[in-house]
Amino acid sequence: MNRSNSHSMLEGALEASRTHITEPLADKAERLKQALGDTVDDQMKMARRAAKRSRAYAEDVTDDVRTRTRKQPLAALGIAIGVGALVGIVLTWRRSGRRA
Repeated sequence: MNRSNSHSMLEGALEASRTHITEPLADKAERLKQALGDTVDDQMKMARRAAKRSRAYAEDVTDDVRTRTRKQPLAALGIAIGVGALVGIVLTWRRSGRRA
């Protein structure tokens, strides 16, 4: 066997080994890419649905508060005053606690 034949055989063997290794890796990478893409798409759909449900719930709560406020304005005013006083107390307490 001469040197050039030996070199050609070695190059052929290296090329076959490279192909044997890279093709399965490329296939696995493509399957992983597809699976990740599908997962991201599914998660995006779920997030959109959750946002839509949350928006609908917030609208329902807002409508309920408006209705109750119209039916019982004095109770709504009392609640607003109570919440405002509570927030004021908490903020004053937090501010005075930072100085000490």
